[in-house]
Amino acid sequence: MTRLRALIEGLKRVETVKEYPFKRIPAPQSFRGLLSIDVNKCHACGACAHACPAKAISVEAGDGVVVVKHLVYRCIFCAWCADICPYNAITMSSEYELPTRDMGNLVQLFGQSGVDCRECGATFTSAKAWSEVQKTVSLREDYSRLCPSCRALKVSLALARSRRGWA
Repeated sequence: MTRLRALIEGLKRVETVKEYPFKRIPAPQSFRGLLSIDVNKCHACGACAHACPAKAISVEAGDGVVVVKHLVYRCIFCAWCADICPYNAITMSSEYELPTRDMGNLVQLFGQSGVDCRECGATFTSAKAWSEVQKTVSLREDYSRLCPSCRALKVSLALARSRRGWA
């Protein structure tokens, strides 16, 4: 079969959707559209931000609040964030019509109360994530309220003291 004949045969079988702009067509069953974050389930643990290959999700802590930001315009809708979320807070919706003239409409943003380090005062995790860690891991109170950098400093000082015989 020549290429021209294959093209003609292909054009004969083309189905067009004439009603689409006027009648909304539902998405297929396994379609991955705009992701939806359930604020009540989310612990702002950051697993989704680490899994996102497009860096479309970020978790930022500061001033007593932990903010989860989803940049829809960077999202490639791969659903890795939904797969990795330990609390099943992220689901993929079937919403696919996302055109807008304002980039601000393509940012999903929400905040949660944070936990502050008792040494430096910096917010380092959300209250939900901290309470979940307290339930599952037994940490001493003086270490559990420390941010990772203050905790590392405290551990390194303790190691240095023990090696040098300091009190």
